[in-house]
Amino acid sequence: RLTEVAANAEQFKRLMVQPEHAGEWFVPQLVGDLLTAGMRLGPGQCFGYKVPPVLGGEVDLDNFEPTDLQVHFGILGQIHRQVKDLPPGTPIGEIKFE
Repeated sequence: RLTEVAANAEQFKRLMVQPEHAGEWFVPQLVGDLLTAGMRLGPGQCFGYKVPPVLGGEVDLDNFEPTDLQVHFGILGQIHRQVKDLPPGTPIGEIKFE
């Protein structure tokens, strides 16, 4: 389930540096586990889901891969815009990308 954490980008930037949000929003233990497993990022990359949880993917080391940051947010943004109003558990048959 998605929860809005900030009303806008400026508010998010202010909130993201507060330690109480880091563990919940950025999952540093998972990042540490990915690095320990040998996964490395290049410039402009983040750890992205192979299959996002909103589409049934697991939050598991095997479901992550280095992903271009802009591609990551572009694709996830499009997915979430299309499913945000669906009730939990609704089967998702199709996602369209721009």
